[in-house]
Amino acid sequence: MSTPVYRKILVGYDGRHASKCALRRALQIAKSLGAEVTVLRVLHEEIHYAHPLSAEEAKEVRRIYLADLEKEVKELIKGEEAAGVKVSCDVIIGDPAEEILNYAETKGYDLIVVGRRNVGTLKRILLGSVTTKIVTYAKGVEVLVIEPWEDVCRL
Repeated sequence: MSTPVYRKILVGYDGRHASKCALRRALQIAKSLGAEVTVLRVLHEEIHYAHPLSAEEAKEVRRIYLADLEKEVKELIKGEEAAGVKVSCDVIIGDPAEEILNYAETKGYDLIVVGRRNVGTLKRILLGSVTTKIVTYAKGVEVLVIEPWEDVCRL
């Protein structure tokens, strides 16, 4: 069995501990394989805003969040762990699972890396989780789920 060769890795990122773990694992993989990493933050419009955003409002919100994300990621990837890895960031508005899957498919990513949060059973049954939806509906792209207790999560 051959080892997969990933060239483009997409990290679903929301700023929580689990997504920081996912970013660290993605960086390790990318460094060993010479791959590039994109950190994608999806803002769920219905959760973040009381009304649908106009095109101008959405553009401004995206600009602000992208600047914040780039700054946060730059801080997180300092050091040897990310040396030589090309990292880019993007922010979009929509349903997180749907947008991550669509982004990966339309832009040709080989691997999606996401963290798993410990949400309660009832919440997961009623609402589902972004990670579960990504794993369930991913087509043509592999998905790696990072558990919050893995060594890479010891930040």
